[in-house]
Amino acid sequence: MKLNSKSNIFFASLLVFLFSIFVASFLPQKIIRHDIIFSALSLFYIALVFYFPKNKKAYIILIVFAVFFFGCWRYSISLPKNYPDRIWYYNGGEHRIIGVVKKEPDVRQESQKLEIKVKALDDKIKNIKGKILVSVDLYPTFAYGDELEFICVLRAPEKYKGFSYDRYLARYDIYSVCYYPKILSHNQLVGNNVVEKFYKNIYLFKNKVRLLINSSLNKNESDFARAIILGDKRALSDEVRENFSQSGLSHIAVISGLHISIIIALLMFFLIWIGLNRNSAFYASGFFLFLYIILIGVPASATRAGLMGFLLLLSLKIGRLNKIANSLLLAAAILLLINPRLLRDDIGFQLSFLAVLGIIYIYPKTKRILEKIFVFKKLKNNFSVFIINTICITLSAQIITAPILLYNFGMVSLIAPISNLLVLWLLPFLIISLFAAIALGLIFPSLIAIFFLPASLILEYILFIAEFFK
Repeated sequence: MKLNSKSNIFFASLLVFLFSIFVASFLPQKIIRHDIIFSALSLFYIALVFYFPKNKKAYIILIVFAVFFFGCWRYSISLPKNYPDRIWYYNGGEHRIIGVVKKEPDVRQESQKLEIKVKALDDKIKNIKGKILVSVDLYPTFAYGDELEFICVLRAPEKYKGFSYDRYLARYDIYSVCYYPKILSHNQLVGNNVVEKFYKNIYLFKNKVRLLINSSLNKNESDFARAIILGDKRALSDEVRENFSQSGLSHIAVISGLHISIIIALLMFFLIWIGLNRNSAFYASGFFLFLYIILIGVPASATRAGLMGFLLLLSLKIGRLNKIANSLLLAAAILLLINPRLLRDDIGFQLSFLAVLGIIYIYPKTKRILEKIFVFKKLKNNFSVFIINTICITLSAQIITAPILLYNFGMVSLIAPISNLLVLWLLPFLIISLFAAIALGLIFPSLIAIFFLPASLILEYILFIAEFFK
């Protein structure tokens, strides 16, 4: 990149900012915690910029240093401060806590995990800041917005079998955990503002959809459908989850950045295949993406993945993938400015960013290569174009995300291109059939079995492929 324009300097600065966040995330905390020093250094270099307005090289070097130290400062202030008004200050002791469930409960096979925002501690200390991740039994059930009073021993999250559980929770600003507290009271609150009421209604609707899916499909099919539609990460059994992992289809069974990027790209091509023009396909896919994120409760991870997916849609709309790269870089920088812990500790952010990056840069090259090897180009029909796009999108996303998958999960499936080719072309049909079945089932509950039949056949086929290629 030649730094011969203000726009190029701006995007080069974004790269420096991303690099500074990356460096800061690996520095020892005793170094990176000096936020005042990093702030002073950043301001110092910004001040020097005004003294070298005519010296272009000096100007650029000073901007690089200013942005780098600004990134280090931003990461530094994201680290927890151990003050008496923060809940993690009281880790290690038993306390009486009043708090509100601020996220949909994570229901597992034998327990629930509740993300609780603290309101008061020990009946005396109020205006406490911070959240606790509380593990409780499956029953009684809890919901978003419920107020709990309980007694428990606060603990700091710790690494578990090589997994950095502490860093995993830190990206959500959670530095305290509590295991199976004594619950003193449980009040189901309605919600005092528009946002709380919105989330409450969304989660009530999700539960209604869960019941609908469970009553219409067999266990494995309903588990898979809930995972892919509602983001129920724990829905799949261990056996089915292992089948998906070994066959290279794990991204299909979860709502992740990789998942949304591939689904959105394929949906765009599918709509073009059935006759929509590029603009109509873009707006239809964008509307679907909006509904999809609303349906799963607008979690931060899906919202980030949705932003990346929208950028990919925009690039497909204008027909110039490389033109959207700067927007992708800007989106990543904004997300890291809001939460710098994402870069190192959020696999979903890494996969969504890299998947879109891979489709932007690798997809055109793989498409040209496959068109030369096979006869798709000569066939010149919409179906052949859709097939080759399916192969190329999958390969592009998986090639660039393979190091992340290998590092975090210890395996990359070599059979993935074949299994994905057999499955991915069905995903638009599966998503559409599930949404249609849910909508019609809510209106005509007596015909629900008929509405879910197409989705049931596709789900059973994908489960069969996952088991066959494990």
